[in-house]
Amino acid sequence: MRVSLDPGVGARLRAAGAADALRRLAGAVDRAESTTQFTGRVRAGEVTGRVRVVGDGPDVAVLAEALAERTEATLLTGPVLAAGRRELLTVLREQAVSRTRHRFGHPDAGR
Repeated sequence: MRVSLDPGVGARLRAAGAADALRRLAGAVDRAESTTQFTGRVRAGEVTGRVRVVGDGPDVAVLAEALAERTEATLLTGPVLAAGRRELLTVLREQAVSRTRHRFGHPDAGR
């Protein structure tokens, strides 16, 4: 997982007195970049997988247009769920593995 944080968000968290939350978040942040810079990376093909947007604003529509051009990226813009397990279901890559077994062993073995 990579976190791209708009520098304006950090300033708003500091102003709101959430400096402790910002310090915890800083360990997960991969880049501090504006939405315009992130959209440029999307258009350049540097961003793949699922992109989770937290919050809304006028830049989300521009980001959605940029991601619509790329087939290797999906935009998730729904409201953030309070239950972490349910929130992470949208980014989980699940694989089902099945194994066929006959109740009498291997019917083709040696016959």
